[in-house]
Formats: sequence, structure tokens, C-alpha cells
Amino acid sequence: MRMINKILLSLIAVLCLDATVTAQNKQVSGTVTDPAGAPVVGATVLVEGTTIGSTTDASGHFSLNAPEDAKLNISFIGYEPQQVDVAGRTHIPVSLKEDSHTIDDVVVTAMGITRSEKTLGYSVSTVKSDELTKARDGNVLNALSGKVAGVNISSSSGTAGGSSRIIIRGQSSLGSSGQPLFVIDGMPVSNQSYDPGNAGSALSGAAVDPGNRMGDIASDDIESINVLKGAAATALYGARAKDGAVIITTKKGSKNQQTSVSINSTMRFESVLRLPDFQNSYAQGVPTTGAYSYGYQNGWGPKIEGQTVKNFLGQDVQLRAYKNNVKDFYQTGHTYINSVAVSGGDDKNDFRLGLTAHNQTGVIPNNEYDKYNVSFNGGRKFNDKLEARISFSYAHTTSQGRPAQGSNDVNVLVNQINAIPRTTDINWLKNNWYAQDGTTVTQASVDEAGKTGNLYWTVNKNKNTGTVDRMFGSAVISYKPVKGLTITNNLGTDFFEEQRRQIYAWGTVGLPDGQFNTNNITYRQINNDLMISYDTTFGKDWSFKAMLGHNINQNFTKYLDVTAKNLLVADIYSYANAESVITTNDQAKSRLIGVYGEIDLGYKDIVYLSVTGRNDWSSTMPKSHRSYFYPSVSAGFVFSQLIPQNDVLSFGKLRLSYANVGSDTVPYALDFLYTPESSIFLQYVGNNSIPHGGLLAYMAPATYPDPNLEPQNQSSFEIGTDLRFFNGRIRLDATYYYNKTTKNIVRLDVANSTGFFYMRKNAGTITNEGVEIMAGFTPVETRNFSWDLDVNFASNRQLVKKLDPSITSYTLSAGFNSLQIKAAEGEPFSLYGTYWMTDDEGNYIIKDDGTRAVSETTKNLGKVAPDWTMGISNTLRYRNLSLSFLIDVRYGGVMYSGTVSDLRVNGMAEETIGKNRTDIVDKGVKQDGTENTTAITPYQFWSNNYSSKVSEANVFDATFVKLREMVLSYQMPQRWFKNCFIGSLALGVEGRNLWLMKSNVPHIDPETNIFGPSAVGSGVEYSAIPTTRSWGFNIKLTF
Repeated sequence: MRMINKILLSLIAVLCLDATVTAQNKQVSGTVTDPAGAPVVGATVLVEGTTIGSTTDASGHFSLNAPEDAKLNISFIGYEPQQVDVAGRTHIPVSLKEDSHTIDDVVVTAMGITRSEKTLGYSVSTVKSDELTKARDGNVLNALSGKVAGVNISSSSGTAGGSSRIIIRGQSSLGSSGQPLFVIDGMPVSNQSYDPGNAGSALSGAAVDPGNRMGDIASDDIESINVLKGAAATALYGARAKDGAVIITTKKGSKNQQTSVSINSTMRFESVLRLPDFQNSYAQGVPTTGAYSYGYQNGWGPKIEGQTVKNFLGQDVQLRAYKNNVKDFYQTGHTYINSVAVSGGDDKNDFRLGLTAHNQTGVIPNNEYDKYNVSFNGGRKFNDKLEARISFSYAHTTSQGRPAQGSNDVNVLVNQINAIPRTTDINWLKNNWYAQDGTTVTQASVDEAGKTGNLYWTVNKNKNTGTVDRMFGSAVISYKPVKGLTITNNLGTDFFEEQRRQIYAWGTVGLPDGQFNTNNITYRQINNDLMISYDTTFGKDWSFKAMLGHNINQNFTKYLDVTAKNLLVADIYSYANAESVITTNDQAKSRLIGVYGEIDLGYKDIVYLSVTGRNDWSSTMPKSHRSYFYPSVSAGFVFSQLIPQNDVLSFGKLRLSYANVGSDTVPYALDFLYTPESSIFLQYVGNNSIPHGGLLAYMAPATYPDPNLEPQNQSSFEIGTDLRFFNGRIRLDATYYYNKTTKNIVRLDVANSTGFFYMRKNAGTITNEGVEIMAGFTPVETRNFSWDLDVNFASNRQLVKKLDPSITSYTLSAGFNSLQIKAAEGEPFSLYGTYWMTDDEGNYIIKDDGTRAVSETTKNLGKVAPDWTMGISNTLRYRNLSLSFLIDVRYGGVMYSGTVSDLRVNGMAEETIGKNRTDIVDKGVKQDGTENTTAITPYQFWSNNYSSKVSEANVFDATFVKLREMVLSYQMPQRWFKNCFIGSLALGVEGRNLWLMKSNVPHIDPETNIFGPSAVGSGVEYSAIPTTRSWGFNIKLTF
């Protein structure tokens, strides 16, 4: 350690060689740091008895003029205030002691209103900047995993720039994705992952994970994230926040702050978290005979014993197992995240300008993702009455090589990867991925029939690309005409254009004539909030706050989808180069107008009462139900104020809330929309193209719009307590909630005789009941060492109470041979599918051919949501050294894996070896009740009993335990930089998603999910790109 210190000191001395600090007699400067030596940014430094003060900059530095005998008072939220004597000194280092157990934190609530946490009557969870940037993830949602009780985050894949899905307190609706409202600096922003062709109602079909729009945000620009979970917390936002709200506050400069620069640089390496457990004993071959043949992509051939055979290149080779051929296909990914921010301010102005570059190469060859962010946040105080602030962020992202997932597509990569025979050298594929006949290049086949293409063609030629340009921001002006009265207007916008292209190059096996698809998406949202608030007190005991607001929100979305088929010339992706071009153009516009208000009363810092109300007018609802009102009421009782001060109970509060929220439907759901058609099927008619006979054709709508449709309604009840013991060394926050959603807006089947296939109507009642517990402990706290342990626990019980009288279940998603996600009366959302038939004693019923009998109907195979989740966070500090790690636990629920099914059916999974591939007599009984004695081959056993036609065979307990995050950091002592331009320097080693500690799902990461953020459902995986673990280094520098 001494040698390391000497080396570091020498490096710093070189950096500081020309740096000097000059002191003036009346000028006092210094640095404010935390116990680990890191700078405290934004701390207030005041000369006692005067109005002279300063604010620390990004380096924790302050400077002011003060008498030689003055006293300085230093304070910052979350730290104990400290007073120091100047005593003639010109440089004063100050180390603040953490008061992590403070009971008066300020949080951002609905409409950007700041509140003291102790005054709230509902639960709010806050994740601060240091937690988000501790081990930065490209998608800011992933940084919330395991850190907030009642919030579930799931990744769709391990694709570079892939999407994540967030659910708060369970899925509450039959007809929506359950995504919360996202708000940045008061401006609602989109998190949608638009996919018009595969909107999430189907479980089959290929899809490219395009990422979700919250992935556009740079975590370095975020000051804090406040998660509002209950309806009482989000009622002021109205219909848009029925599933909760995520309130993001961005960083800004501080007034009276010297201009400072902060740099944060991360380099990480990524590898696949979990690969399948392959068998390495048997080659590919004819499944029914076991004879070797390179024409099969399986493991049902002969035992590998060094025999000489021909490979797919026609070469004579000896059979051997290439145990790492799949592993060697994946590459080591690299992620570089570099950010720089400049901030400062004077007595009237403050500003912050941030630049971030995120460059990533994925574990799939040629999968790349690049994101560049520019952000600005600036404010000006014109006088004591007028203030203004503007903030905006621009993001430009590009991607290529995002692989397809799912099924039924020649570009689905994991299908090809996991089917590589164990006797295939990956270099054979890598060096022979195309075939050339004269000037024509086509995809090389790896089987005799020419039906299986080389996967390196997919990653080299069929590169899917995407570009997103996005800007969002807001302008806020605040005017205080008289004391206590404030008029605020917040005008904001969120705009992005996204372009995607999916390629099937000319010569691709399965699509030899080539094809490409383009999706152009334009999204625009404009939001304005005008608020008038009044804040006053009555006597010594009463506080009163009132607010009245008006909101207008307008959304516009445009999709332009083009499919170009049969390319005339290879590698030219122009519509003019296609024999056939099919174009679809969809547009949607909606408007929501709302008025809202809030009244807050407080008595002696003991009792707090808040009442809100909002009325919305939605353009998507029928005139008779376009207007709807919903109220909320919440109360807090700080009972510890009535108890004599003691050393045991430091703080105690009870809270209670009730709210009712309405919500609307999608645009044009109540209109008779006729869509133009380019062709129509007419039997025995030769020419069925449109226009026909000079006439255009339009398709009638499939869904009948109910003119009496009512808003969906959700009522929410919540009760909780916040307790602190032994001066905050033990902390407990517990919440019970009950949410009830009625009048769900769904699309139900109707008789075809009506002229329609479906009808949109109100049907269904869903409840979500749960408990959330957040506990914190500080077992050890000394001058040089501390240990903080934080645990969050959440359990949610979802139940479909009632559906429409015409049905007993409602299908949310369907596909994969009868696999469905259903909402059935008396059950939570569950997987339904075919199953092995059993007798009354649970024995499998075996057919005459020795395979298990499979049902013709479906049954409930288990609920898709977990029983409970838990996050366990530990932080240990020794002087300037800090170690923190987070364990993420999800218990219960089930998931379906199509990848596991393919591995077993193809004979690639380790378990298919059995007893050296000897015949199997399955345990069970025949239909007459006698014991089964019929022997079948391993191929018959696995291909019949575990195919996708048997849903139950591929459904697993989705429980897992992960080491989600680990960070080791060292903060250089502040004294090393006393005479240097460097304000602070920290070095760290970090890792994310490091270890799958427990899983009941074989071969894959149970966290993968085929559904993106816009889809309804969860619990299904099919050929998803494997998730990754990452580790790397970080350096933080301020000056």
C-alpha cells in the first residue's frame, strides 16, 4: 500500500508541477468532502451571522471573503452540519459526516413538486445519482434492478443496446403493457419500443430487439430518480400514470459556484453470462438410425470415437468434439462510456453542459451500438419575483447487427448457433460463409439439402441497422407576484425519428431473391402545465399549501413500413431495386386536457393531510364519457413528535392514502377506419390486384367500436409506516397496498354474423395486493470503518376477479403450439398450454408407441409473475476505500423456454445422453392402467416428449439469485491535491450481472424475456440473445 501511495503521489506531483495557489488575506477557500474523501457538490458554506456564502463546485471547492476570526457553517442534505473556525487560515479542508439516517429528505413528487419526505402520505422510493453511475449501464432502467421494492426490471436480450421492461406493483390491466409514466424535469417522455408488425399479442414470429426509448438517456445527466408507486402519488398526472410514475430530475449547476469540470470514464469487457450445457459425445446424423451425416444440424448421430468422415466442406476429417465451438462464436464485447460536464454559476445564474459518448460492441460479431448525448440545464433568477429555467437533451444513436430472436425467420441467430454440431470446427464456418459462382455470391449451406445456411452469412451480410435522433426538454418560468403566491408554466416537448432496416441479402438460404424491410417512426409529444400555488402558515402551528393547474398533452405518431421483395441486383437496398414493394402508412394523434388541484395542511410537524383532484378530457373516448374526474387523499402522522426524546425510537410515522384514477384507450379505437388494400383473394379470378377496374378497395374494420365505452378505473388503498431506531442505525419502511382495476378496456371475440370479428368494450376486474418492506442497518460505524446493509422486499398477489359474462378467460398473448398467456377468473396472469396426461395418482399415461400422451386441451401451467422479490445491498468503507455489492433475488413464477426445447429435441443438450443413449422405458402407465414396458430410442423420447408441442415440458420455475452489481473504488485523499488543479480523483473496478448464483431453468438465463416494454405479458423466451456479464474499470476526475 505504501508503494502504491508513493507511485500515485509521484504521478499527481507531475500533474500539478505548474499549478499554484495564491492566497489573499481576506479570501478563504477550501474543499468539502465526504467520509471517503469524495467531493461534496452543492454544499452550502455560510459565514456565521452574515449573508456571505458560497456553494461547493464539482470538485467540492468553495471560495469566499471572510474575517480572520469568522466561523463557517457548512451544510448539505444527508450530512450532519458542521462549524469550523477560520482562525486566520486561507485554506480550510472540511470533512462532513454522513447523516444517512436523516428524517427530512426532500423528494420530487407529481408535477415536479418538491416535498419533505416526512410530510407524504404515500410511499416514494429514491435512487440518487451515485447509485445510478456506480456501475453505469447503457440502459438507465437496468440500474434500478434490485434497488427499489415493488419494481421489476427484465431484459429482453443481451443485444448491444437492448431493451428493458419495468413493472411497478404488478400488471394491473388487460389491455395495456403496464409501463409507468416517465417524466424528466416535468416533461412526460416516451419509453415505447414501437413494433407495428409484432405488437406483442403474438408469441411466435421473429423480432429484432430495437431497444426502448429510456435507453436514450445518459445516466451521468441524472441527479435522482423518484419512483411513485401508488395512485395517490401519481393522481395529479391522471390517466397516463395509472401504472405508476418514474420522475427523473437532471443535474444542474449551483449558484455562486466556480466553473468546474467533471469527467467520468468507464471501460468494460462483456461475455455471455450463461451458455447451454452441451453434450460432447455424439455427432450429427440421421435421428432414426444414428448414422453419421453432415446434412443434419443435431446431435443424434454416432458416438464420437475418431472415425473418419466427410464434413460439410467435403473434407475428410476425424470425428472429434469441439467443446468450445459455440463459446468461440461469441466474442468479448467492449463498452466505453465517457462523459464530461461543465457547470458553474453566479448569484443570478447557474448552468450545466454535459457530453456523453457510449460506444459498445456486443458479444455477437458485428453487433455494434453507439450513443451520443448532449444535455444542457440552465437557470436565471431575474429578481426576487421572476425565475426561469431551460433544460434539454439531444441523443443520437446508431446500431447495426441487432440479431433476430424468436422463430420462423432465417435470420434468427440463436437457432443457428445452438444447432452447430459438436463435431464442427467454428473456423470452418467462419472461413467458408459464402459460395461464389462466377460473379454471384450466395450463402454457403452447411447441409446436403442446401436448406441450412452458414450463420456467419447472417452476421456479415444480413446486418440489421437502426438510427434514432431524439430531443426532449422543457422551459419553465416562475413568477411570484406576492409573498407565498407562485405562478409557474412548464412547456416541454419530446420528439424523435427512428429508422430501422432489416436485411435478407440476395442469396440468403430460404430467401434467395433477397428482401429488406424498413420502418420509419416519427413521434412527437407536446406538454404544457400551468400551475398557481399558494404557500402560507397560520400562527405557529398550521401550514397551508394550495395548487391549481391546467394541463394539455398532445401525442402524434407516424409509422411508415416498407417491405421490398425480390432484389434485382445484389447488395443494393433501394426500393427501385425491388421487384415488389409493399407500403403501409399509419398515423395516430391524441389529445388530453386536464385540470387539477391540491390542498395540503400541516399541524405542528405532526399531522399532514393532502387532498387532490383531477378532471381529464380525452380525445380517444366517446363524447358521453370523454370527461372523467378522480380524487385522492393521503395523510401522514409523525407520532414520534408526541413521544419524549429517547435513544431507541428516533423517528416514527404512519401514512395512509386512497385514490381513484381513470384512463382512456388508444387513438381511433372508436372510429370506423377503412384501410386501403393492394390485393384481395378472389377464387377463380385471375387478376385480383387493386385498383381493379379503375376502382380502389378498402378493408372494413375488424373491431366494432362500442359508442358507450367508459374509462378504465383504478382505485388504490395504501397504508404504511416509517421507523428509525438508535439514531437511524436501524431503519424500517413497510407498506401494504390494495389496487383494484375495473372496467378494463379489452377487445373481445364476437360472432362473425355481426360483420365484425371483435368488439372493444369494458370488461374485467383485476386486483393487486402486496407488501413492500425496506430495511436498513448500520451494524458498524467508526471514524475509519462503516458497514451499511440495505434490504428491500416486495410481494404482490395479482387476481383476475371478474371478466365479461360471455367468457371465463381472456387471451393476452398466443402462439407456439397452443402456448398462451391468459387472464382467467380466480387466477393471476398465467401460462396456459398443452400438458402430459396423467392418471389420478399422477403417473404419466404412456401411449402404445412408448411416448407420453399429450392433452388436446390446455391448462394453467403457472403464473408468470414472481411470488416475491428481494434486493440485498452491502456497502463497506474503510477510509478512502469502498466496496459495495448488490444481490438480486426473484422467487416463484414460471417461464417457458423455446431454446431449451430446441436443445433437447435436437439432441444437443447434455441431459439427452442419458445412459449412453441406450433405449428408454419411460416411467408411467398405459391407458389400461398397467405399467409401461415399451422401450423407445432417446431420439423418440426427447423429440416427442419435449417438443414445443408439449408446453408443460418446457415450463420451469423462474426463481433466480444474481450478483447484480459489484464496485470497488478508491478515492484519492483530498490533501494530495491541495496545490493542484485537480479537485478530486477516484479509481474503481466495477462489474454488472456478474454471477447467476441460483437458477432452476437449464441452459439459459431465466431473466430473458421475449416481450419488449410495449408488449402485454411476460414469462416467455425463445431463441433470445444470451444476456451478458461485464466487468471493467472506472476513473472519475474533477477540476
